[in-house]
Amino acid sequence: MIDVDEPNLAAAILLLLEEFHLSCGIILLKVRGSLLCLVLEPLSLKATHEFHCTQKAGVSDEKTYLNDSGVLVEDTKFESSSGEGAFKSMGVLMLGSMTFEETVKIDD
Repeated sequence: MIDVDEPNLAAAILLLLEEFHLSCGIILLKVRGSLLCLVLEPLSLKATHEFHCTQKAGVSDEKTYLNDSGVLVEDTKFESSSGEGAFKSMGVLMLGSMTFEETVKIDD
């Protein structure tokens, strides 16, 4: 994916999450949606690449991207539900990594 939000173009990974459940003690948390995460060093040749995702008050910092066909898409909605409650937008601050079998450079 290529993120097209200002200030400049960047490589990104789109996380598409089907609903899944987390439990902590007696609290059940359901999570679903999509997040667009920027790859931190896309032009570096390495096996493990880090990415970060942020969303504040239901608004993702990165939300517009070009899909594989070159079509501009705005589709990021990440939300959660506590117990049996309704789904609501949530805040997200996430740092993750992806590891490939061989060293790669992530570019368009």
